[in-house]
Amino acid sequence: MGIFNSKLQQKCSLKKDIISITIIAIGIILYNYIWDIITSAKIYSFGASVFDLGVFYQSLWITLHDPLKVFISNLKNAPINFLLSPLSLDDNMFFFVHLQTLWLSLTAVPLYFISIKKLNSRFLGILISLSFLVFFGLAGVNWFDVHRQSLFIPLFISGYALLIYNKNRGAIILLVLSGLVRFPYIIFPLIFGLSYIIENFYYKNFNFKSNKVYYYIFFISLIFFIIGIVHIGSAGSLISEAHGNTNYFNNFKSSLDNKIFTVFLFLAPFFMLPALSKRWLILMLPFFFLSFFSGYPDYAFPNDQFYQYYSAIIPFLYLGFIDVLSNLKFNDDHLIKENIFRIKKYVSAKYKIVIAMFIIIILLALFYEPYGVFNNDTQANFDLKGTLDYNITEYHDLKSVVKLIPGNAPYIIYQNSMPEVSFRDPMAQTSYVCYIPDNHTFYINNQWTKNINYVVIDPNSWFWFANNGANNSIYSAFNYYILSGDYRVKAEDNNVVLLEKNYNGKPVIYEPDNYVNAYKTPLKINNTSGSTFLANYISLQPGNYTLSLCVYTNNISEQNYIELNLTYLYEFNHKSWTKVPLFNISSENIKVKNTFEDIKFNLNIPVEMAGVNLYINKYNGTNYFEIKSIKMHQDNYIV
Repeated sequence: MGIFNSKLQQKCSLKKDIISITIIAIGIILYNYIWDIITSAKIYSFGASVFDLGVFYQSLWITLHDPLKVFISNLKNAPINFLLSPLSLDDNMFFFVHLQTLWLSLTAVPLYFISIKKLNSRFLGILISLSFLVFFGLAGVNWFDVHRQSLFIPLFISGYALLIYNKNRGAIILLVLSGLVRFPYIIFPLIFGLSYIIENFYYKNFNFKSNKVYYYIFFISLIFFIIGIVHIGSAGSLISEAHGNTNYFNNFKSSLDNKIFTVFLFLAPFFMLPALSKRWLILMLPFFFLSFFSGYPDYAFPNDQFYQYYSAIIPFLYLGFIDVLSNLKFNDDHLIKENIFRIKKYVSAKYKIVIAMFIIIILLALFYEPYGVFNNDTQANFDLKGTLDYNITEYHDLKSVVKLIPGNAPYIIYQNSMPEVSFRDPMAQTSYVCYIPDNHTFYINNQWTKNINYVVIDPNSWFWFANNGANNSIYSAFNYYILSGDYRVKAEDNNVVLLEKNYNGKPVIYEPDNYVNAYKTPLKINNTSGSTFLANYISLQPGNYTLSLCVYTNNISEQNYIELNLTYLYEFNHKSWTKVPLFNISSENIKVKNTFEDIKFNLNIPVEMAGVNLYINKYNGTNYFEIKSIKMHQDNYIV
């Protein structure tokens, strides 16, 4: 009879596990479905970044094809590249963003098993795992393209799960690997192993055999930590590896309210319980230190919502919550009888805490997840609507232009919004990326070089005029190269422009220009004899154009006209650029209307122009007028 009851209990237990895993699997599938749509839309809408998606792929590609060249760099900064490098055999960007979504979501599984081990409850395990999938902190990790730091979450949590189930070898491997995603993440398994060693000494437990797993974790992590420290020069520069500086006092005072809110936003959904766990609180302190003292704004609200830095704290929030909850003793625990979907007889305080945590995290998702219905009303606005409103034709046009760049062309300048350029095969060993400085980056910094083979730009991107520190913008770079006379437009498609050095033919791919400048607030022009700048056009190919101004005309006199001034800085003629004088065009007999209307100008551009500036020169009227938008459309192309 006892054997029969034992088998029956095992069968019932297995059935409950299957039901639990099925529920979590449905959550994982939904998470992947939603985030695959979001991450794909980011690529299609030119929202993906070279840093980190393009650089992530490049680092894997060069590790696979020339491991000795980057051996020291990888050993110090990201040894996990050696294991991940075969992924670069697939040069599809969508594969990488969807893979990151998958490995983040699968973290819910070990989190479930940790919960049932510590809390002895499948129901609580399900709630904790599902809450992880909608936790707002995970949104930024997945939103910011692909990066190695996101692997820290599944590796550390999975390693800890194996540890508490006495799978020590697997635990050592995964916990150490979690610290190898990027220096100095190795401090987390290092501190984790050390905390257990100190605890054993405190309780006079000197049995090395029973505690050797923690010694292995600590000493292996210590080796990689020393390698990293030696390579960067000194422990004092450790803060710079985390994008910080040592002006701690001023950093602390800056935006202090946002930093306090960051801590509150993390701990409040868990009722501050993670802060009561000595083991896990110490592992949360590095992130909080960076948030308050590093001076880097992306460690504090609201910037931190959009980036991967939450990877360094998310595991410890959940593990700390479970740890404290498992050690809290409630007088009503013995009354619980659970059956996955319902709690019989009585709901204990422990269950109420987890249920409340689950509800709070769902409510926060409404505000701080990209798909949250109230996200647009917060400071952490992901603008998902704008991301989903993409033109897939423009994306394919970019791909067509990028295909014109030979795989063996090593020197390219391109915008941070074009990771497609990074995914060429074979990958150049030295890629030059404008805007953000890194060890892979060409520092423009007013030191120009004509070793560049190609320049790829998209003037519709916000990166067009952006710069970082002393580095010049891609706009400055483009003007330098096109006006040097050594670079010509090889392709232009949907405003994506490719310059090639020493190219003298007509564009291989050419779609008529269609520039649109729209103002959120109409531009108000007063009646003055001076000129007002309206727009800049990087280059205009030969042809006939229609220039349309959407203008609100108010009380303009009977003899109506608006005169525009175009300054063609340079025209291309006989393999050289020549400076040309300004050119005036005008539109007469404007009807007086108290509404916006389109005023059109016809232009004929006989030769290729560069650095074209558009000004309102003057108009005849007594008051003012407003401009809502400016459109430049090429009607035909003259060979």
